[in-house]
Amino acid sequence: MDYSIVIPFYNEEDNVFELLDELVKTLHDASLDAEIIAVDDGSTDQTLKSLQDVKTRFPSVRIICMEKRSGQSAALWAGIQNARGTVIITMDGDRQNDPSDIPRMTALMKDHDAVFGWRKNRKDPLGKRLSSCLANGIRTLFLGKDVHDTGCGLKVMKKEFLEDIFPFNGMHRFFPSLLRMKKARFTECAVNHRQRQKGKTKYSALNRVFTAFCDLLAVKWMQKKRLQYSIKEIR
Repeated sequence: MDYSIVIPFYNEEDNVFELLDELVKTLHDASLDAEIIAVDDGSTDQTLKSLQDVKTRFPSVRIICMEKRSGQSAALWAGIQNARGTVIITMDGDRQNDPSDIPRMTALMKDHDAVFGWRKNRKDPLGKRLSSCLANGIRTLFLGKDVHDTGCGLKVMKKEFLEDIFPFNGMHRFFPSLLRMKKARFTECAVNHRQRQKGKTKYSALNRVFTAFCDLLAVKWMQKKRLQYSIKEIR
């Protein structure tokens, strides 16, 4: 298996079928060999049932059920840890990420260890876009410039660069900084971003900025305190 696509879902019952149907068609048309891992993060609606119904049509879809809601980072990490592919692709479960961008991103992996999506033309409400701009500006000030859009859910990363990362809540926002610590070669790819048609966003401007700032301080600590050494010789 070359690719593992990990998608966390939380209360997205109305988006499950359309997203996975669109994704399977994209993979088929692009002749991409990939497994799909759908992670239900303790949904309280019919998301899990929708996933189970989809699996009857697409048996290759694997479903991971979290015991309780654990957050997007935990759901992604559970999927990554159980992935069989050597390359991990992540995307959101709200259908705002466009599966048709995946073939273009995977094509760039020939020369890189990771490719991060860049939503140049975001379709989110103004408040959400402003909070992301603020968070990105603060992140750049503290951690240095990595990519334009760390919040884009569409990412392609070699699994070997993720295997010994310390997992923490909010980790998914800092993959570029975490991979840069490991000397990974990465680039950006402009991707399509679609308006949310069904369901409700799980984030507000307040919790995005405040929570991301706390996480940022933790990553900054990792940058300063990580061990850096090389062995000259062993006799």
